Amino acid sequence: MSRITSEYSRYALYGVIAGLITGLVLGVASIVVLNMITKDLHALLRDVLKYQLDMLNLPPKTYEEAYNISLSRVDELLPVISWIAPIAYVIQYVLLGALFGLLQNFIRLKADVKPSTAALLTGVVFTLLIYVLPLVLVSFLYSGLIDIVSKYFNPVLIYVSSVAPGVVFTLALLVVSSVKGPWAKIVESKPKTY
Repeated sequence: MSRITSEYSRYALYGVIAGLITGLVLGVASIVVLNMITKDLHALLRDVLKYQLDMLNLPPKTYEEAYNISLSRVDELLPVISWIAPIAYVIQYVLLGALFGLLQNFIRLKADVKPSTAALLTGVVFTLLIYVLPLVLVSFLYSGLIDIVSKYFNPVLIYVSSVAPGVVFTLALLVVSSVKGPWAKIVESKPKTY
């Protein structure tokens, strides 16, 4: 029983390391991208806000008040979000990494496959569940929203950038699970006392 527990702990740690790598990559990318697209992002948020308020069928006066209040709040929060996002990415992906590391070991045990194969399968599940499925649902349920976003950003770029974190996580999990690196000392260390 303890061997199985330690196996799950090891793969959870692999997932945490892969999640940390993914969170750091996305954190740095978010700083760079947000600085590059701030002007377009403001215009996009204005259009999305109009789209959402139009769905509510508010009277013109209420619509105008809600639009102005929401827009001022967005303008206040955007600089804060640009500093919080990198930290949030790291925390989010470390937690997701732990969960999907456990899934990797479960797949490895139940399907009786190599850790690298389990890492690839886990990465596919991760990408489909966290990125592809939500994007397909939003595209299906709110096609108008996708049309608005497509005015400001290339649709192909939207889909590629939506799947990119899953690819980064999959590659990181594959490397961490398959290659003996500095993390092996942490994962496979012997206890100091017996």
